[in-house]
Amino acid sequence: MPHLCAHDSTTPPDFLAEAASLHDWLVGVRRHLHQIPEILYDLPKTSGAVQDYLTELGIPFKSVAKTGLVATIGTGSAPIVALRADMDALPITEDTGFNFSSRHAGRMHACGHDAHMTMLLGGARLLKKLEPELRGTVRLLFQPAEEGGAGGQRMVTEGALEGVGAAFGFHVWPTVPTGAVATRPGFMMAGSLRFELDIVGRGGHAAIPELLVDPVVASAAVIQALQTLVARETSPFDSAVISIPKLVAGKGRDQAHNVVPDSVFLGGVVRAASDEAMQRLRKRVEEIVAGVTAAYGCDSILDWVLEDTPYYPPTINDEGAYSFAAGVITKWVEEEQVLGWVLWQDLSLVLIVGRCIAEEAGAIARGSFSHPNSIPPPSLPPLPNPRTLGEEGLVTDYPGTMAAEDFSFIARAVPSGLHVPRHPQRERRRPARPAHGQVHPGRAGAAPGGRAARVPGIRVHQPPRRRAAARHGAGAGLLGRGGGRKPRQ
Repeated sequence: MPHLCAHDSTTPPDFLAEAASLHDWLVGVRRHLHQIPEILYDLPKTSGAVQDYLTELGIPFKSVAKTGLVATIGTGSAPIVALRADMDALPITEDTGFNFSSRHAGRMHACGHDAHMTMLLGGARLLKKLEPELRGTVRLLFQPAEEGGAGGQRMVTEGALEGVGAAFGFHVWPTVPTGAVATRPGFMMAGSLRFELDIVGRGGHAAIPELLVDPVVASAAVIQALQTLVARETSPFDSAVISIPKLVAGKGRDQAHNVVPDSVFLGGVVRAASDEAMQRLRKRVEEIVAGVTAAYGCDSILDWVLEDTPYYPPTINDEGAYSFAAGVITKWVEEEQVLGWVLWQDLSLVLIVGRCIAEEAGAIARGSFSHPNSIPPPSLPPLPNPRTLGEEGLVTDYPGTMAAEDFSFIARAVPSGLHVPRHPQRERRRPARPAHGQVHPGRAGAAPGGRAARVPGIRVHQPPRRRAAARHGAGAGLLGRGGGRKPRQ
């Protein structure tokens, strides 16, 4: 059975020391990328910078999805494992005061994509040194337009996953302890569908409401009614969120205080844990909007803006990909009380995972990992309530999140696993000022992130890529499913 790494020595390369030696380089890469944030597919500087780093490392690449990149390490033949990092930033004004703040007004890497690129480039630098020993391929996907343009879908449709047997990715998250990585099988992140709604009435002087049709009152009724879809029509054992973060009445802040506007604009997002729930909620949103606005004498124009922002389906971790990644980590850190859906909490333990790869290559090639279920799960104590273990971090299961990620398109095309490491947030110096759009605590304008989380990301990138490709030859197990399936729409 072919395997990715030919090295079969009990004295593997010291990846821990190698990763630590990259510290200054990684800091420089991340700060450089943080200073040049760009939006959606318009990433000339970001994509150009990544191309320069890949060229510096001697890694060939090609363009895809306008400004996306596909780079290759290894033989170019099966087995092929893909790893993805998104590249686009958010329309947020950075106000941190750091000397590596965004140089682009109204744009910021507030969601950690600069860290994602840095982790993938760091992992690529380490893997490139192993290329002579590789008997398969690691494909690096640098993806544009995660923040609304469905760049992941475009990467799939343009062939970035052709021949790929499995894919892995990261998305940093502020609630995961520093030095930790969380994952789980099945549901990982929600699906999302954006909408825009114009409620049209008849404006006029606020002193004569009886002669008007007030779209502001109608919009308030619509907002309240939509919340009942979650509170009264969604099972407590299911998950859904309907948010309407944007409301513009008339001219917004410039609207006269004594004039009822002719129209109100609402911008919102529906989030659900399954396609079926999303279909139901979409139908009910349409019914409620039509019924409530009509009851208030208004007209409504509801647009799901699918051309600009396609539906992002839920991100579902493949059971086999999860079992594989969980087994890799648990094997080496189970004595450190890794519980539940694998939370990797200690920096040194995460780093040392890479060290085991070459040691295991022989066993992997002999087929001991031929199926995700061929190794029984580790014997773990019952899941505890979240608790702090001194400096080792928080040990807990990861419940998933109602945020959305277009890694979901990749996960629908090939068996995949998305993992969530900590993105450390530095102390804020000044509050963030959103240029437009939506901001939540994980995107709050003044938190470019610390250094500690990047090396675990680099290290954990490598075990799934190297061992997954090593474990399966063509036609076998997790990586034997061949080319990508097209994502369901």
